[in-house]
Amino acid sequence: MKLDAFFRFGFDRPPPSWGAAVKRFLLFWHTGIGIFGLILAAAAIAGLWRFQGGLADSFALWSLLLLGACLFALAVWPCKRLAWLAPALLSAYLPLLFFDIFLTPPKEAGPVPGRGRQVAKWDVVHHLRLGGERAYPAVFPTLYFDDSLLAEGKRVLPLSGIAQAKTVLCREADGWASYMSDAYGFNNPDAAWQAGRHALILGDSFVHGACLDSEKGFPGLLRRRYPGVLNLGMSDNGPLLMLATLLEYLPGRNPEAVIWSYYEGNDLYRRGGEGGFRGDLEREWQQPLLRAYLENGSLQNLAASKESMQRAQTERLERLIQNFAKEALANLAEPHSLNDWIRPATLEQTRALLLKRLKNTVRLRQIEEREQARMSADAPGIESDLDLFARILHAAAQAVRKQNAQPIFLYLPSVETYVRQDRDHPLRSRVLSLAESEGFLVIDLRQAFDDARDPLVYFAFGARGGHYSPAGQAEVARVLSRVPPFRAP
Repeated sequence: MKLDAFFRFGFDRPPPSWGAAVKRFLLFWHTGIGIFGLILAAAAIAGLWRFQGGLADSFALWSLLLLGACLFALAVWPCKRLAWLAPALLSAYLPLLFFDIFLTPPKEAGPVPGRGRQVAKWDVVHHLRLGGERAYPAVFPTLYFDDSLLAEGKRVLPLSGIAQAKTVLCREADGWASYMSDAYGFNNPDAAWQAGRHALILGDSFVHGACLDSEKGFPGLLRRRYPGVLNLGMSDNGPLLMLATLLEYLPGRNPEAVIWSYYEGNDLYRRGGEGGFRGDLEREWQQPLLRAYLENGSLQNLAASKESMQRAQTERLERLIQNFAKEALANLAEPHSLNDWIRPATLEQTRALLLKRLKNTVRLRQIEEREQARMSADAPGIESDLDLFARILHAAAQAVRKQNAQPIFLYLPSVETYVRQDRDHPLRSRVLSLAESEGFLVIDLRQAFDDARDPLVYFAFGARGGHYSPAGQAEVARVLSRVPPFRAP
């Protein structure tokens, strides 16, 4: 096809025959392909000039530039055989483009929670504040590991979040999860602290409530039966943080039971992680304020000094929120940017989806192949963590028995148990034995999950894991409802 024919539309000619009409349509089709290729190439050049992103973004934009150039070149190529490659190439590209547009969330004119996957936690907090609520993002003890707070002239490590505030926790398959924190900064109604008898639940994000409304988590479900359930779980907590929380907030309570939730996915051993397999306890042991709870029983007396600690936490978060508010206002001034139009054209969402599936498959196979070798390399550290965990359980059991309460050990399985060929966790039997030897009533959720027709329904994202789904949380509550103090008389 020659260039003069490419731009010659011939509207002044007599009506063509059917054969000529088909040729004319194909000529227009080639014209459109050429123009579309120029637009893609221009968008890619604009993106490369404007954003100068990282390697992944640059790769996508260079690929788009190459696609646009090829479409234009093939559409005007003199060789007819090569020229018809352009429609074939475009026919493969356009369905993927529409699929990517469908996957790409629309940009919000304002930070509205629950709409669009790109809405961040700070956006939700900002939106709630615009509505007059006292809102904060959820903060966890591990966030203070590198920079502890200064309250009343001494360093403190908070074990809870901001008190009496709308707390935005996280988002998974069920939308954004938030809750009104209690007077101590935990995920409870204040009335739970006033109950005559208590049941304390310790744990990490699976207990904290990620990522569901409070009434859908198993502590909230159990509270329907037993009003004195106190959820003392915080995201990222490991065994030493759980012991610290127990020793700080157990005094003054009237407990019938204390539930120690152990999540096999990261408390002692990261089966699905990169690098070493050692879990939360390794990094917790590096914190002097946490080591003191086990080594000499020293407390921070957080319940008694909650006002000064809360002031320090609030001041730090307010500074961060003010910085975010400035950025949010700047973003709202430009509701759409060039990147909003370029991203679907680069098939960003489609590539991410396909690469993630491929990466997960390859990564899972690689981890299975390397696990034994890495287990051997990590063996000394893992053995050290198990010894330390035994000491922690002993201290916890002693503290609970002094209150004449029943210590309960709740074993929570991870999704790796159901997607790996070797389903049994390497440390499961040893962890359960340690809990039994310390006198805990052991409840292994693995048994209940195994009885389900499809255990993956208990995870927010199925085989991709995540936290427990509403069905998973309900199953945990169902199993616990069989034991005192939750069992109906």
